[in-house]
Amino acid sequence: MGERTVKRKVNGEDRVVTYAAAGRLPEIVEAFEQAKNASSKAEIVALINVCDLPREAIPTQWLNEIEVWDAPLQRMPPLALKV
Repeated sequence: MGERTVKRKVNGEDRVVTYAAAGRLPEIVEAFEQAKNASSKAEIVALINVCDLPREAIPTQWLNEIEVWDAPLQRMPPLALKV
């Protein structure tokens, strides 16, 4: 996330503020963004295994795949599946 300039009206006056670059996003956020654009089961499984991507961050279209479910199940506590 690079430097950005934000323009706002405060009490009727125009204000311009420039924010410095924020650096990198946390790894889990980057993994979530990559998961949204994944094109294969292998990509999703790798993100789950390497970045500890939780089930809630897995795009819906991958939730019918056995391999995709198997990856987070290895680390889920037993009560996580309680209905």
